[in-house]
Amino acid sequence: MGRSALVVVFASAVVGLVPSNASAGWFFGAGFGRALPPTGLPAERTYTLSLGSVSDHGWVGAEADYELLPQLENGGEARTLTGSVLIGKRTGSGWRPYGSVGFGHLGPVQTFSDNFRLWGDTAPQKSVVSFGGGVMGDFSRHFGARADVRVFRDVTSQIAGAPPHLTFTRIIAGAYISF
Repeated sequence: MGRSALVVVFASAVVGLVPSNASAGWFFGAGFGRALPPTGLPAERTYTLSLGSVSDHGWVGAEADYELLPQLENGGEARTLTGSVLIGKRTGSGWRPYGSVGFGHLGPVQTFSDNFRLWGDTAPQKSVVSFGGGVMGDFSRHFGARADVRVFRDVTSQIAGAPPHLTFTRIIAGAYISF
């Protein structure tokens, strides 16, 4: 590749990475990152899918979030399904920093159908709260990127301290399509 071609590719990438004013409305996103379990355990990879909506000039949005954790719970797969409120205002540069608070469900994944099961007899299911924040930036009218940090804490009732509450922090980066 010649020097002029490299300059064109680099200039296109820079223009593509500058946030722009996109339309408000719905977004569908995918991300990947790490889940940081309690102290002493190694970080695990995680994958997310999200569907949500944010207002263009307002402060509020909402999001449904699905996360697959390949090795978090008892050496097996687990998943979370949460609904969250997003609160944050778009800045003049096109970025939207936001805070997030939500409630959802954590459960193990032993078979494919467990991805969709909220209650079951075969494995322990846990209710979770999530809170955190992140930033979204639109690169074009229908495409953007986001980074997000959230803490998940199970709020399942305990009897004499058992089972112990599971808490982990999720750090992700991803892309989204807005429509």
